[in-house]
Amino acid sequence: MRVGFVYNQNNMSKIELGDTAKDTVTGCKGTVVAITDWIHGCKRYSIQAPMKKDGTIKDPYAFDEDGIELVKKKKKPTVKKRTGGPVPSVHKSLT
Repeated sequence: MRVGFVYNQNNMSKIELGDTAKDTVTGCKGTVVAITDWIHGCKRYSIQAPMKKDGTIKDPYAFDEDGIELVKKKKKPTVKKRTGGPVPSVHKSLT
């Protein structure tokens, strides 16, 4: 544990790629597109703001873990279960 820092225990490892997060200092809000761990224990989250109405996209900005908060979790994709149906036949030239 680093001396002199107050960790935001509510955020620790709860924010994942694809989640919507907000920096509490600047107010920057967007999708978490990268999470980086640095050699001296610093963890930074890159947040990319949504596309503007004119179609332009801002570059993502990186923020320390202690200064961001979770806004919304990413929706988990629904996985279709395989039914075990018929297997397609193998072409004779492949056998």
